Amino acid sequence: MKKRFLTVLVSLLFSAPAFGQVFTNPTIAPVITPNRIWSDMRVGQIGSQMAADMARNSKTKGKTAVKGKTATAPKTSAVYQKQFAFQRAVNSPLAQKMAETQKANANDTAKVQQIVKYMWGKYETTFADENRRLGMPFNDVASAMTYYIVSSYLYANDIQSLASENSVAVYRQVAEILGKDAEFMKLKPADKQLYAELLITMGGMPIATFEQSRNRKDLTSLGQQNLERLFGSNANNLQITANGIEF
Repeated sequence: MKKRFLTVLVSLLFSAPAFGQVFTNPTIAPVITPNRIWSDMRVGQIGSQMAADMARNSKTKGKTAVKGKTATAPKTSAVYQKQFAFQRAVNSPLAQKMAETQKANANDTAKVQQIVKYMWGKYETTFADENRRLGMPFNDVASAMTYYIVSSYLYANDIQSLASENSVAVYRQVAEILGKDAEFMKLKPADKQLYAELLITMGGMPIATFEQSRNRKDLTSLGQQNLERLFGSNANNLQITANGIEF
């Protein structure tokens, strides 16, 4: 089910107790969709290429784990690449882009800034172990996409956690695909942050929705939708193992 991005954010988050004192008068609601920015940033196109490459690799290697099970990967240092890093600006480029599209006033822009900030906090909390033990950087587009994929996979399959090394294996796959995309590699630092914030905000929607509804069906269905949005119908066959993503 396709939903408008800000409509979902406003209807679910502005009414949530945790947001009560910050988001009180949602006038920015209804227009911009994830598809607009998603398309502009070519995220779906890159995701389709990623799914195709990983499906080919999976056929070559064979399946290594049963869906929902976590394999233990060897503890190796992650090789993070500077071309995916950015110096995070205080003001969110994603919120600014939404506000410009919406022709929002300063008060509404500040509210959306707070939404993105909240979602960023969810991202840092979820990946705290990877960051602490393995050095996975937060201000990094490949990390943001890894978060989107891993967290959506966990929600879609009602799994509590994966080994941190498995997340790093996904990071390596994501970095390889992004590194091959000439247009992506031309992104300016602000656009890298926008790209990361888009993935982080949409990746955090399932858990933010669940916090409001307390309905686990919301968590699983939105997690599945996130995977399908990125990978297409192939997401039904997705597994995350010590080798990373397999189809």
